[in-house]
Amino acid sequence: MGKHTHIELTSEERTELENLIRTGNAPARTHTRARILLLSDRSQGQQRTDQDVADAVVCRKGAVINVRRRFLSGGWQAAL
Repeated sequence: MGKHTHIELTSEERTELENLIRTGNAPARTHTRARILLLSDRSQGQQRTDQDVADAVVCRKGAVINVRRRFLSGGWQAAL
């Protein structure tokens, strides 16, 4: 695999994702992807590995990588 890329969410992005999870109106897949973004966020001082995030949300490591890649190319809405 190539160079590791990390994501840092702005406070507005974190708030939007947390509200999305809190309301519970979105599909389960969207909730999982939002959790992946929140757990992958490096702006809060956490440095979880892809496998740590995958274990926390009960998904494959590849799903974490794909969500992060979509976030980097198109923003958090594209990643969901």
